[in-house]
Amino acid sequence: MIKVGITGGIGSGKSYICNIFKELGVKIYDADKMAKQLMVSNSDVIKNIKHNFGTIAYLDNGELNRDHLSSVVFSNSDKLAILNSIVHPVLLSDFASFAEESERRGEKIVIMEAAILIESGFDQFMDKILVINADYELRIKRATERDNVDIEKVKSRMSAQINDEERNKKADFIIFNNKNDLLLPQILEFLRKIDNF
Repeated sequence: MIKVGITGGIGSGKSYICNIFKELGVKIYDADKMAKQLMVSNSDVIKNIKHNFGTIAYLDNGELNRDHLSSVVFSNSDKLAILNSIVHPVLLSDFASFAEESERRGEKIVIMEAAILIESGFDQFMDKILVINADYELRIKRATERDNVDIEKVKSRMSAQINDEERNKKADFIIFNNKNDLLLPQILEFLRKIDNF
């Protein structure tokens, strides 16, 4: 079983490329989506978030008070570190179960898609790191259109992530996802190399 971590900056096209992998039969673990799910379904995570951020962290219907929590953690790196220390170990354990189950079913590869794969240290638990790259201006255009937010908000989110140069240093493979880049040949080449790993 080969564990692959896929990451890239905002607007690079991680999810789009993961959908192509999915179409090719590769199992994908969406870390960002699963983290949100665990924050409303795992009793230990809920208890620890309430203990550290107050009951206001959740709405009356049990859903996460995303606006409140985001405003707290994105303006305070210490608070963000606390939230990550609550969620990340549970997420890694969940991914390990996902990988074990996939291996039992005979899968050769599983992919974890994570925006902050390297910043979180998750890259240490992967066999290979695949980075998705796209031009800065194109990423801004994609992110503003996708999330319906202004350019300054996207730039602010980008500055909170590590830069492309640092990300690329950790990469075993890079896929380029600009307007004229053909994705399928790059993805198939990556899978061919992984098969010989």
